[in-house]
Amino acid sequence: MLKLIFKNLWNRRRKYAWLFIELILVTALSWYIIDPAAVSIADAAMDLGYDADRLAVVEINTLNKKSASFSEAEADSTAQTANFERLMYKIRHYDGVERAAAIPYMSELNAPSISLNQYRTKNPADSIVKSANVLTFWPGQEYLETIGLKSMPGSPDTEELSATAHRPKKEVIITESFARMFWPDGKGTGKYFYDDEDSIKVVGVVSDFRYQNFNRTNCAVFVFWNRLRHPVQKFNVIVRLKPGTDPDSWAREFAANARRNINTGNYYVCSATPQLDIIAETESMYGISTERNTKLLLAVFFLVNLVLGVIGSFYLQTRRRVTEMGVHRSFGASRRNIIAILMGEGFALTTVSFIIGDMLYLQYALKYGLDTGFGNNIMYNIINNWVTNFNEHFAIISAVVYVILMACVAIGVYLPARSVSRINPVDALRNK
Repeated sequence: MLKLIFKNLWNRRRKYAWLFIELILVTALSWYIIDPAAVSIADAAMDLGYDADRLAVVEINTLNKKSASFSEAEADSTAQTANFERLMYKIRHYDGVERAAAIPYMSELNAPSISLNQYRTKNPADSIVKSANVLTFWPGQEYLETIGLKSMPGSPDTEELSATAHRPKKEVIITESFARMFWPDGKGTGKYFYDDEDSIKVVGVVSDFRYQNFNRTNCAVFVFWNRLRHPVQKFNVIVRLKPGTDPDSWAREFAANARRNINTGNYYVCSATPQLDIIAETESMYGISTERNTKLLLAVFFLVNLVLGVIGSFYLQTRRRVTEMGVHRSFGASRRNIIAILMGEGFALTTVSFIIGDMLYLQYALKYGLDTGFGNNIMYNIINNWVTNFNEHFAIISAVVYVILMACVAIGVYLPARSVSRINPVDALRNK
């Protein structure tokens, strides 16, 4: 049957020429449209490394001296220290709260002000400086446990890493991915980075997480910020909710009850926001959600037209072959044989067209690169997943494009082929 299929294709090469060229162009265009949409979907689906749907961020500020509610007696450092502790006690014991940790303002996950620092070791092999995102937090707070990170083998527990009220300036905690960049076994605890003045000791390694959901990196460094000195005018509290607690309802209720039950001294609650809402707001601020939606809508629009166009082209080609298939039927070909011949021709033609179109796009990709999603700076693309691996990336998207094309051809050929295979050979020859 294969011989017959290829013989038919060769004999009908002039009639199939325009369809052959169309499929080549469709393959290249499909690549151009589907690639960014697929990368965008893959980035959004990547594991964050922490249970974001159980986190909320509470913003705390201090009353202005001109405010009618401001108390001068609560403004000295001793009173503010006591009020800080009372405020944290109230939040930690509020209904639905499992853990809570005070952190410097704008240091929460997805904050746009997170810094990007560079690190190196004295090992000659590490002459290239490597970058990581830096988050600061106050020691003595349950920060790592509240986020939900786990300590890696050989590292102290997160409770131990967070519990000490004061840590030396040159100590840091790093994520596993960043540790593996310097030490292949990922065991960086007790080892050192170096800057121009002094050494920086790694006191712990924790599980990977993405500090911003649109960046393809798990490399982060946690720096102890020992400047928890009162008065602290403004700070955030990251809250982990108990299982089963709805973050949206909890945030609304917490904010509504803040003035009566939470505000302490001159400290007051500005807002309470679920972490998922913060992620959505950050994406909106950076234009990521708009970009992602645009890519997806463009891909859907293109795919709909692709399906209709390819299906229509093959449908017309197949319907025109009623007489030819009638001849096959008159020589004893079964309905199954007719469908198999027509489907085989469509698949063979599409496969050859796809290979040529795929190779054409490969030339473009080799020159300009494949899509790497939002924020395609190399510092943000540290994770070696399929998106950043050229060969794997090209193979995966090629497979997606091929499957889509074959599905369109299957529909476009099978429906008319099924109808043609049922025709009476006598009727087909009579209408020749």
